[in-house]
This record gives sequence, C-alpha cells and structure tokens, in this order.
Amino acid sequence: MMRRKNFVTLSFEQNQLADEGAQILAEGIRFCPTMHYINLTGNDIGVEGIRVLSEAILHCESLKHLTIGKNQLADEGAQILAEGIRFCPTMHYINLTGNDIGVEGIRVLSEAILHCESLKHLTIGRNPLGSGLNYVADAIRQHPSLENLFVPYAQVEMPELRYLADAITPASRLQHIDLAGNGLGPAADSLAEAIERSTCLASLELRNNNLGAAEMKNLAKAVQTSRRFTLLGLQQNLIGDEGAGYLASAIGDQNSALEIVNASDNGISAVGTKCLAEAIPKSKRIQVFYLSNNNVGVEGACHFETAIKESNTLREIHMRECNVGDKGLTHLSEGLRFSQSVRYADFAGNNITCLGARSLSAALVENTRSSMQRFSLAGNKISCKGMEEIAKVVKTSKTLQHIDLASNLGGSRGAKAMAEAMRLSQTLSRVALGGNPFNHDSQQELLSAKRADLT
Repeated sequence: MMRRKNFVTLSFEQNQLADEGAQILAEGIRFCPTMHYINLTGNDIGVEGIRVLSEAILHCESLKHLTIGKNQLADEGAQILAEGIRFCPTMHYINLTGNDIGVEGIRVLSEAILHCESLKHLTIGRNPLGSGLNYVADAIRQHPSLENLFVPYAQVEMPELRYLADAITPASRLQHIDLAGNGLGPAADSLAEAIERSTCLASLELRNNNLGAAEMKNLAKAVQTSRRFTLLGLQQNLIGDEGAGYLASAIGDQNSALEIVNASDNGISAVGTKCLAEAIPKSKRIQVFYLSNNNVGVEGACHFETAIKESNTLREIHMRECNVGDKGLTHLSEGLRFSQSVRYADFAGNNITCLGARSLSAALVENTRSSMQRFSLAGNKISCKGMEEIAKVVKTSKTLQHIDLASNLGGSRGAKAMAEAMRLSQTLSRVALGGNPFNHDSQQELLSAKRADLT
C-alpha cells in the first residue's frame, strides 16, 4: 500500500507517456492529496489514460492547475475528464488545447466547469469545437468567476462567435479573450458591442481573423469609449491604412486605456503609419506598439520619429521587417536620441547596414537619459564596421542588458570590438551573435567575454 505524499507539483511535458504511463502516474497522484499543479502536455494520452487520471484527481483536495494539452482525448476522453473536473471546486486553471475535442466533448466539459466555482482560466483552442462554442457561451453566462478564455483556431463560424459575444453581459467577469484564427470577420461588430457592454473586459486577441477597415471602425469606437480596455491584438489582419486611421483615433483619445496594441502584418503603409504616429504622443497610456511586417518604409519611419520623440509612455517599439533601411533607421534613431521612456526596440530584418547601425549607436550614446534595455538588429546586413559602432554604446550604456545581432555579416574585427565592449559593460547580460560568419578564433574571443550567445 502506498503512503500519502506531500508532493504539490507534477510536470511531465513531451515525455511520450501514452496511456500506460498515465496509469502509472495516476497511482501516485491518488496518494498526493496536497497536489495543486499537474502538467501533462504532449504525452499521447488517450481515453484509457485519462480515465484513470480523472479518477485520481478526485483525491487531490487542493488541485488548482490542470494542463493536459496536445494529447488525444477526443470527445470520449473529454467526457470522462469532465466527471473528474466537476468534483474539483478548487480548480483555477484548465488547459485542454489541441485534443481533437468536438461538440459533444465540449458540451459535457462546459457543464462540468460550472461546478468549478473558483475557475478563472480556460484554454480550449485548437480543437474542432464548431457549434460547441455555444455551450461554452452558455457556461460563461452562469459562471461566477471565469476571467480568461482562450479559444484560438477552434473552427468556429460567425453565428457561434456572435452567440459568444452576446454572452458577455455586464455581469460577466471575463477580462481576456483569445479568438485568434477563427474567421471572425463581420461578427466583430458583436464583439464591439460586448466591449461597450462589459464592465470587466480588458483585452482581446484577434489575430488572423479577416478583419478589415469596416470591422476596425466598430472595434475602435468601442475601445475608444471603454475606460478599462488595455490590450488589442490585431496582427495578421487586413485593416490597411483606412483601418489604421480608425485605430489611431482609439489610441489618441485622451480617455483611452489602451496600453498594448499589435497591428503587425496588416497592409499598413506610410499613410497609415502617419496616423498612428500622430496618435501615440496624445495617449496617456500606450506602452507597447507592434507595427512589424508592414510596409512602413522611410517615409513612415520619418513620421514615427516624432512619436518616439514626443511620447512619454512608449516603452516598446516593434518594427521588424518594415522596409525602413538605413535612412528609416536614421529617423527612428533621431527619435531615440530624445526618448526617456523606450526600453526595447526591434528593427530586425530591415536591410540595415553599417550606416544605420552608426545612427542608432550615436543616438543612444548621446542620450544620457535613455532607458534602453534591449534592442534587436538581427537579420540585417551589418558588417564589422557596424559592430564596431554598436560596441560604442555597449561600453557606455548604463541600462543595456540584451542585444540581438544574430544573422548579420560580422567578421573578426567586429567580434574583437564586441568582445572588448562586453568585458567593459557593467549591465549587459547577453548578446545574440549566432549566424554571423565568425571564424574559430573570433568565436573563442566572443565566448571568452562570457556574454555572447553564438547559437
């Protein structure tokens, strides 16, 4: 007979346990009443394995966290697990992503979570939920504490998405919803209404949802009037310059609570960038802005210079693969010459050479009040001369912690300059330099500085 144990966490990710391994673990779990965390992600656990695990967790009197993502539960396994979950009143977090759970499985699970009155987080994405999302919506209407709902890539359509949005009433406690990759499209108008209606909703992740300018108009209006909405994820949509204009209106409103906006990969050009750049300094809250994979170009970078220079709140700028080149980076660097708030800047993949690197380095060296902690120039065309320029800011900065120069054209001279700078820096913890054509001696010199990452 096994003794009761005081283990509190169990984590076996990607271990190919399968049903046999799950059965062995279950025997141990049933004798650990204090267990509060279980993570069995990616273990090929099927119906028989989940059957014994579901019985075992009944003995875990304090279980709060259960992650069984990327297994093979399907509907039958989900129904079996539901029987165990309904008797776990202390459960706070459930993650069942990627388990081939369909309509019947999610129906029973949605009924079960109503018995988990402490549940705050539910992840059920990458399952073919389809119309089963309606059962989740019904549970939301009744659940007293659910705050975070993650349903990305769940093969749901507009009617189900509208039904979910309608479930977000003023009484709902939902704060964050992830609906990425669900073809939201025109159903976004229902979400806009939900934002206006909700007293708690603060963030939406809507990447890859076929959102255009018309959908952006409604969402922006709702966000603009909300006093609690802080995060809007819009990457991989089609809002274009017109939609960027609507988004800018929401960002620039002095009463807007937006802090994080991701507008990457949206077909935005210099025209839309100008609208966004003018809005950012007006915001009292914006901290993180993503504009990567848009054709910002030199003209757009010129507009964004002012945003960087004049914003007192902007902390992170993400402009990866924006076609800014050396001239564009010169404009952006001019903004950084005066910024006291920006801590992270990502300019990777922008065809930047030594000229751009010199502009950025000079700006950061001159700005003695800079807060810059991390920047990335990965995937550019920076050779030895450019790395010598970057080395200057490494030596003098009192705030820099991490630089990414991976996949550039640095050689032995650049390696020598960076190694020397790393030894002198009092703050730097890591410099990513993998993918540069360094010879063996240069690699050894960089590694001797103990802060270089050449992977």
